[in-house]
Formats: sequence, C-alpha cells, structure tokens
Amino acid sequence: MESSARAVSTACPNCGAVVDTPFCGYCGRSLRDEHTGAAGPSAFVREGAVEALGLDRRLVTTARDTLRRPADVIGAHLEGHGSRYLHPLKFFLLLGGVYMLIFTWLQPFNFFAIADAPDSYGISLTSVVLDADNAEELRAVFARRGLSEETANARFEGRMNTVTPLVSVLSLVPLALVLGALWRSRSWRDHATFLLVTWNAIWLVGLVTVPLFQFNSTVALLVDYAGTYVYLALTFFSFYGRRPVMPAVLRFVAFVVAEVTVSSVVSALLSAAILATIFIP
Repeated sequence: MESSARAVSTACPNCGAVVDTPFCGYCGRSLRDEHTGAAGPSAFVREGAVEALGLDRRLVTTARDTLRRPADVIGAHLEGHGSRYLHPLKFFLLLGGVYMLIFTWLQPFNFFAIADAPDSYGISLTSVVLDADNAEELRAVFARRGLSEETANARFEGRMNTVTPLVSVLSLVPLALVLGALWRSRSWRDHATFLLVTWNAIWLVGLVTVPLFQFNSTVALLVDYAGTYVYLALTFFSFYGRRPVMPAVLRFVAFVVAEVTVSSVVSALLSAAILATIFIP
C-alpha cells in the first residue's frame, strides 16, 4: 500500500513541482504527508497548471529575484543551485509570449506615425521598400493599390506588435559572440546565462512601462530605455566585475554599442519585412 501511495503524483506545496517520490527533487521538502491523503482542490488546480503550462510557484520567486538581484540568479544557475528558479530560457520564452499578447492588445505602434518619424542612420525604410518618403506619399501608394489607410495601419500594427519581441530573441546570438570576444576565458554557458537573465529583467521592467504608451509614448520610451540600460549596467558589472575600472568600462561601452547596433539592424530588417508584406492580407 505504501509503495502504491508513493507512486501518486503530487504537487509540492513548497515550490509547486509535480513529483511522485516522498521528497521533492527541486526543493527537498518531505512529501510523505501529502502522499498519504487525497489531494485537495487547490493542489488539484496547481498540479493541473503545472502539467498544462509548465509553471509553478518558482515563477514568482524567479520574477522577484530577477528584478532584485539578477547577478545572483545568474550565479545560482551556473553553480548548480538554480532549482528554485525557472530555467532562464523557459522564463525568457514565457515573457516573450506575454509581450506578444500585451503588444497585440495595446497596439503601441502606429504605421503613419512611424513613417513621419525621423529616419535612423539616414535610411528611410518606407522609401526603400515602398518608394514613399512620408505619410502623404504612403497614402498615395496605398490608394493606387486599393488599400485603405485603416487597413494598412491595422496590418502594420498587428504584425509589428507581434514580432517586436523577436528583436530581442534574434539579437542575443550575435551579442553572445561579442561577449565571447570580450571575455575569451569565460564559457559560452556563462555568456548565454548572463544574456537570458539580464533580458528577463529588462523585459519585466518593460512590462511595467508598456501601459504608458497609452498615455505618453515619449515618457514610456524614456522609462523603458532608462530601465534597460540601468539593469544592463548593474548586471554587467556585478557579473563580469568592475576591476580594473578602465578595462571594465571600455568593455561595457563596447557591449552597449554592439547591443544598440545589433538591435537596430534586426529591428530594421523585421520592419522592412513587414512593410514588404503590407499588401498581403
């Protein structure tokens, strides 16, 4: 009877992990009492959520510590003590999905506002892709193609808001290469963990600032950029070290320049791809 009772899967009341042993393999809590009785409604719902979504109570701990002390979270994963946290890649993908949902709901991007905005690096994507230099010329292009302004804007917003998180995803690989060049003595696992945890912290801050786009996009962008580079600096110097000072600062500056360049290039390529498909339903 005891062996059959132990075979019943139970959600650990401490961390939420689903196990079928007398002890939780994630946090070490004894589950003997939990295995001897029938699971209550809360345990049933928690276990179902863990099985269906792959989430547990570590989500709250991961989000909290990623915001409060991201360098410690990186160290815990690298030292083999990260079982109390969600894997950084899993958390990264989860936040990316949340970002897509929120952007799709809030629609912070407007096609014609972006078309009238100053060009980056002297290149106008609307001019290159659609042969239109401003909003008025774009409207003329759309009129010739039988595309209304509302439809064009809706297509652009929906697609741009959905793929925006991909900018971060596609930027991490070249940034890992940059870190590998700056710190040849460190492993790729170190760099990958640093990037994932740092961008998780940046995305968590971004999720707080996204609603500001509904009220003042300029303020929202300033808050988002400030949060991004404050977290980037704190985590960078905490993880890679700040001594000697000058080499550490130069490496950070090189990394920031690489991050801005890579993000801008990836964002431009994705925007160009969306513009090229604007006439496709």
